[in-house]
Amino acid sequence: MSRFLTDKTMKYFYKTIVFWYMLIAILIVGLAYTSFYEWRKLEALEEENRQINVFRLQLHDAYVQFLQADFSNDLVTELCQ
Repeated sequence: MSRFLTDKTMKYFYKTIVFWYMLIAILIVGLAYTSFYEWRKLEALEEENRQINVFRLQLHDAYVQFLQADFSNDLVTELCQ
């Protein structure tokens, strides 16, 4: 065996490699969890946005019907005078 590659040095080298692989695996799992969590949060925001849009359209339709009724009442009162 060469003088640089003793058993102790090889064990330290392998432990270092295992440590870095474990660190990379932990980082990948962390990134996957974070992206999944953000995706679920984005889906919830999009659903809330859809509900707000539906409510806005319903409110607009009610406002248009109110204005149409108001204008038709004004025309009737003007014609009756």
